[in-house]
Amino acid sequence: MRLTMLLLAILACCAASAQDATITHTATITSLPGVQGADFSTLLDGRVETGIAFDVGTDGEGAVSFDFGAPRIVSGIRFFQNSETYYTTRYAIEGDTTGDGEFETTLAEGAEAPVLEWIEHRWEPVEVQAIRLRSVEGVSGGRRAHPCLAEVEVIGPALPADSARAAELGHPVSAVTAVRPLRRSTALIANDTPPAVVAGTDAASRAAAEALAAGLSERVGQPVPVVGEITQAGLGDRTVFAVGNCVSNPLVARLFYNWYAQEDSLYPGPGGYTIRTVTDPYPWRGEVDVIVVGGSDEPGLTAGVERLLAQVAGGELPWMLEVQSAAKPDAAAMRAATANDPEPTFAAFLTAVQDWQRWGDDAYARRAMRALDLMVETYERDPARDVPWNEETTSGPIFAAWEAFEPCPLIADEARLDYTKAFLSLLYSIPQHTSGYANLENSKLVAWNHTTFPLLGLYFGGRYFGHYHHITACDDYLAKAHATFGAQARSWKPQEDADSYVTCTMDHVTRYCLAEGRDDWVTGGNMARYADYMIGICDSRGWAAGFGDSGYSSGPGLLQRVLPLAYLTTGDPGYRWVLEHVAPGGWEDPYRQKPSERPDRFVGLNVFPLDPQVYEYTQTTPYYNEELVPSEVPVEAAWDKISMRESWDPGAQYLLLDGFGRGKHLHYDTGAITEFVADGERWLADHDYLIRNSTEHAMLSVLRDGRGDALVPSMAALKSAADLDGWSVVRTSIPGYSGLDWDRTIVWRKGRYFVALDGVTAREPGAYDLELTWKTEDTGGERLDDGRVFVADRSATAAPSSGVITVDDPDASGGRAVDLTGSSSRLAMRVALPGGEYRLHLRGTSVDGSHDSVWVRVDGGDPIPFGLAKGGYGGEIGGGTAPQAASAITLPEGDVHLLLITLRELPPGRIDRVAFYRDDTEVLAIEAEEAEALRPDDRVPVEARRFTIKSAEQVRSRVTTHESQGIAIPLCVLHQRRAEELAAGERAQFASIFFNESRDRRGQYDLGRAESGGYLVTGDDRALIALDELRADGLLCRAQVIVIEPEHILLSGATQLTLGGAGWTSAAPANVVLDLATGTMTVADAAAEPLAIGAAERATVERLLSAEPELPASEAAAGAAAATEPRWRTQFPEPGEVRRLQSADLDGDGTPELLVAQGRWFHCLNMDGSMRWSYAADNTVLDVADVQARETPGREVALASADTKLHLLSATGELIDTYQPTAPPHSQTFGDRPWILWVVEGADVDGDGLDELLTVMDQYSFIAIDQDGTRLWEYTQVAHGALDIGFADWDGDGTDEIFVSDRYGFVHGVTLEGKRAFIGYSSIGDVQFAVAPLATDRPSVIYGSSTGDLLTRGNDGEIAWRFDNFGYAVRRIRAGDITGDGSSEVLVASDAGYLYALDAAGGELWRDRAGFAVNDAALADTDGDGRAEVLAASEDGLVRVYAGDGSVRREIATGAAAKLLCIPTPGAGAQVAVATGAGEVVAF
Repeated sequence: MRLTMLLLAILACCAASAQDATITHTATITSLPGVQGADFSTLLDGRVETGIAFDVGTDGEGAVSFDFGAPRIVSGIRFFQNSETYYTTRYAIEGDTTGDGEFETTLAEGAEAPVLEWIEHRWEPVEVQAIRLRSVEGVSGGRRAHPCLAEVEVIGPALPADSARAAELGHPVSAVTAVRPLRRSTALIANDTPPAVVAGTDAASRAAAEALAAGLSERVGQPVPVVGEITQAGLGDRTVFAVGNCVSNPLVARLFYNWYAQEDSLYPGPGGYTIRTVTDPYPWRGEVDVIVVGGSDEPGLTAGVERLLAQVAGGELPWMLEVQSAAKPDAAAMRAATANDPEPTFAAFLTAVQDWQRWGDDAYARRAMRALDLMVETYERDPARDVPWNEETTSGPIFAAWEAFEPCPLIADEARLDYTKAFLSLLYSIPQHTSGYANLENSKLVAWNHTTFPLLGLYFGGRYFGHYHHITACDDYLAKAHATFGAQARSWKPQEDADSYVTCTMDHVTRYCLAEGRDDWVTGGNMARYADYMIGICDSRGWAAGFGDSGYSSGPGLLQRVLPLAYLTTGDPGYRWVLEHVAPGGWEDPYRQKPSERPDRFVGLNVFPLDPQVYEYTQTTPYYNEELVPSEVPVEAAWDKISMRESWDPGAQYLLLDGFGRGKHLHYDTGAITEFVADGERWLADHDYLIRNSTEHAMLSVLRDGRGDALVPSMAALKSAADLDGWSVVRTSIPGYSGLDWDRTIVWRKGRYFVALDGVTAREPGAYDLELTWKTEDTGGERLDDGRVFVADRSATAAPSSGVITVDDPDASGGRAVDLTGSSSRLAMRVALPGGEYRLHLRGTSVDGSHDSVWVRVDGGDPIPFGLAKGGYGGEIGGGTAPQAASAITLPEGDVHLLLITLRELPPGRIDRVAFYRDDTEVLAIEAEEAEALRPDDRVPVEARRFTIKSAEQVRSRVTTHESQGIAIPLCVLHQRRAEELAAGERAQFASIFFNESRDRRGQYDLGRAESGGYLVTGDDRALIALDELRADGLLCRAQVIVIEPEHILLSGATQLTLGGAGWTSAAPANVVLDLATGTMTVADAAAEPLAIGAAERATVERLLSAEPELPASEAAAGAAAATEPRWRTQFPEPGEVRRLQSADLDGDGTPELLVAQGRWFHCLNMDGSMRWSYAADNTVLDVADVQARETPGREVALASADTKLHLLSATGELIDTYQPTAPPHSQTFGDRPWILWVVEGADVDGDGLDELLTVMDQYSFIAIDQDGTRLWEYTQVAHGALDIGFADWDGDGTDEIFVSDRYGFVHGVTLEGKRAFIGYSSIGDVQFAVAPLATDRPSVIYGSSTGDLLTRGNDGEIAWRFDNFGYAVRRIRAGDITGDGSSEVLVASDAGYLYALDAAGGELWRDRAGFAVNDAALADTDGDGRAEVLAASEDGLVRVYAGDGSVRREIATGAAAKLLCIPTPGAGAQVAVATGAGEVVAF
């Protein structure tokens, strides 16, 4: 595909102008003798690997003729012989100048004709009817005439009709040789037919249309009809005027959907108008125009009609784009906006055209032309330029913008031809980026964004180039677009299961359907189903729940993206209400259809069924590289999401449950609680990107017999659901999960608490490790009480600053500033000001738009977003009046407050100072580096903000915290584990109650086992909750879910209720509510026969509810064991995580030093733990390597840092050099800047005896840097950062290849020249790897990801074996001789808590439950017996030492989580150094 695109791009650009173009495709082609199959299309397809051969049985000289059907000027020919068996050695180029069929004129001759090369002749232009290429002498090595030809290009001036003629002849057209014919005026009488006026549906546009028709009738002398429907207008046959906007006029709406027009109820605004010529619009074409007279109100439309009529002259209108609007920028603002050169990208062109379409000013048109000039230059430098991501994702609007912009009178035809060719080059580069492109014309089901982003470009580009330039490939483009979008339009959801990615594909299909006029997308209900779903997955603030690959949403962006078109097309006033409700400051309605109405259908319990086409796709097609395992859930029981919403109050409780754990951009989260929000706080969260593990979601993970080799099933079944007064209940089931069936029941006491009952039933006997996880944001206030009560307390305000460093910065106000270096960083400031209203200005800076905002909290209140300047501080330092960027802020009552600044996006971010203003006067300024923490006697008003989870079952609990690569918040996870030996049919149960406290929610609740069965809620509420059946003192309930409260019995999926002597039964399950005071009963929301209930029956209920529940015994949280006395312990002056721990003999004295990367520091330690020297970078040190990069004695230390620099230090700690490599963002060719550097290693790449430095930049580039900073090569495929670099001789040539693992699931092998030697994929996530010979002398790559996949590829590149533990990250892989047999085996350290020893074929030698999670493993001889021992470091703070057979020889307790191992001196008396979670290094 790449070669084809290259050749097509060359063809598209080979002719510099219409005076020097390829015109072969306009000729009728014949040959003598005949050509095999009489098919000459391969002569014109732009591919030298295809061509023509004369028929078998012919011999001698062959000739090929090109008859143009009319005289044409020709000035040259190029041809390519592609056969070394049949070729000409002497030939003639002859012309028929008279049209009599005789080739009487010799234009050129050749006595040499090389094979597999282009041959070219030029001559003075001559007019011919036909031209012939005739072989005079040649070679025929078989039974055919000579020559075989791959391509023939006749050169001459192109004519506008050339591509149309080629299409008529059936020749492939691949290049643009002439501009599209354009008119600069519009004839009122077209095709002998007077114009028509399409009126809007409202009185204002109807009156304006009538006035316009009357004025036109006077000017053309014929009646001009006014019509109300598009079908009545005669579009394509006559000139048509459309009066109104996209709300009032159906024709303007259709143009609006095709990006020809922009008029709505707000634009051009009060009294304003637009006059817009839309030249030959799709789908009517016909070389006639539509003229829009747009306006938002009657005065504007009236003025627009008057202006248009004044422009009519001689029966014609000039081409027009005129805008009168009070919102139009003034001349100075437009000059400022267009002063600088645009970026060299079609995206910059798109922005300029959108501004030009909106405001009609030539300044924007010239900017658009300048952007296209830059793109023409770009293609001249690189004809095979590939489409970057920002153009791929906007390719649809880019091509639509070109069609709208091309008629602009400022564009000269020569430039227009160059621009058109550039757009064709763009179009040709898109198919290779279109996922599944080869078979899209057969699409039957659903699509995803990597198909529909580029496919929308192929649709709009195919429309344009297919119609105006007859480009042959456009037929395929359009066939694929129609099939794919048409199939997707039958569903309201795509393949995607990630909140924002859902909107990508559905936005594309919405645009396609509206552009095509496919009303069934709206009338069939899918537009509304899609919009309802998007509302359902957002909380009552409109913030998205964050399932699948997503960010940490902090605004209603998804709803603002989806609902406007849904409101416009469906007219549902509920969509308008939601938009007004969630938008800060309200939503200004551009459509004004009807008053808004609060959509209370979204309050309470809502079940969103799984789309049937998504179901079918999932049952028949695997996602990514996983094995297809069809779900046992029938389509009628499958559900996508379930929402529970207390109300539309922004502080309302909201919970989202996920029933679908597949899809593109998936997470393996079937059955998970995606989010729980209450009182403006996210208490349970997903919101992660590239982190798919079940253990990173609020759900169950399962190991059976020590393994988790099966993913959570794709779908959950709905067993029952009920939305009742005061309560909602839902019971779901996930069958076939690692030998179990898992059912999850959620009972919601509205406004108070939730009860989650998670039960498993074994299908197969086994030893099961069950883990229930709950994920929340880590704000430093999480704790575990008595092993069963988890509390996340966000009301505490005394938390000091953490994760911040002070840096020198000459641009900062005091010469210094503070960097927030990690997602968990926080900057705390004591603010001594009285309560009241202020304006706060925060002066800070960031790298780019992914890092440019922070949260500010005052006294633990709601977070307030603040932006940071990009690439510099910008603006004044302050001290005078309040800067424009200052934001209103309220300090609560009191004289002292705590200001807490945390990152809202990715780290890092830099803060210089904050300043408070009152009445435009600065009253307090705080330099960030001088920020003071709260003093012990400070009294700060604190609003209670707490979240509690309590377990009713005996579990082993642990709380962990970590940072994720995907989102900018630190995370805290509660792990509840149970180990159960289950026989088939046996059950195990988790039961939890969770709730939040705030100023308005004060309830305290607990949950325990009830003696009668089920679970009893106690505290500030009493309720009994049971499943399936409850029997007690004359009470019998059979239902999926049973809830008994003092006033009611509530049953979901019930078949029987008996109380005393009264009873109700039903064969069909139903939801039942029994009023215990009156005996009235409702069944399925309808009144039923009441039950006779007396004092005895009520007493039975009272006894059940007043019983004391059985609570699980208190259990100390699983934590580190009592510490073993170390040889030494080194603590560092500044806190920070130890990211690297390794050893090297830097000074050559035979004794190694320990190299420690800790926080922003590098420390060099002696073997007794004493500090040799330290060095501070400007941000976190991510990697360290000992290298020989200089000729001076001793080794050097190279550091890679988040400060975007490589630091090269001497063996004694002196700074030798720093390197700050720059590069543009991935998939972009401009905008160089520095990036975070993830790893560093040294290797002699160029053979000069010194190491070059190897590093990976955050924008995917793996580079080699010479001693003087020269970049020797760049490999641009290491995605989302890197973890490790290693070396191995992969191809057996005696030279090592370089291996690097990324954070996107890949291991890459690269030669010393920077070329790919190996690539292997596991699953998206952080990748660990080892390269070693297994079973053969050639190396294998063993690699696994943080998703739990682990596999080995042999030297043939094929998968040799897998050893997966889905849900549990692979933390370390080591290869070496474990058993002492002289061959390599494999060690795997897993988050499952197991250390696995595997043989060369992937078979399990042994495993050990080494702790909660195994963080590191090592192989080393620690006792001098010549055989390696195995060491494992666990999260429990244990280091175990094993013999090769897995028996434990020693256990060391480090006192804190053991993170990294280093054995600098193997052998007798070996020392083991351990980096701990406390940020220290200890040795044993």
